[in-house]
Amino acid sequence: MKAKVHEASLSDTEGGALLLDGLNEQFPRVELLWTDNGYKSTFQKWVMKTLKWRVECVKHPIEPQGEYAQLVRDFLGDEIYDKRYAKGFKLLPRRWVVERSFAWYNRQRRLSKDYELLPETSEAWLYLSSARLLWKRALLS
Repeated sequence: MKAKVHEASLSDTEGGALLLDGLNEQFPRVELLWTDNGYKSTFQKWVMKTLKWRVECVKHPIEPQGEYAQLVRDFLGDEIYDKRYAKGFKLLPRRWVVERSFAWYNRQRRLSKDYELLPETSEAWLYLSSARLLWKRALLS
């Protein structure tokens, strides 16, 4: 939909606001935005107030502690509880979409490293790579 490349000194929330500013006019049917933990509180409030979108934060579930843990275990059942709160790697919902997109971009030689001097050039290469990917998919279908 849109890409924004900016200097590394900008925080995630400031960069996210730069990216999304005015996007609700371009895409009026968008209602939901998935974010990770880097875009908490102030960014979520800004999105809900400015763009009128719902924001869902994709994060690991926090394991219940004490007496509450036993109540949750009884409610969910041992198998579901153990699966949900297992230690180690866990696939987070919707996170794969972002990681897959980064993998596609990294397959492009110009985007695999930071070769460009200007951020605008990197943005142009992102759009060009996306168009190439869509064109390639259209030919294969």
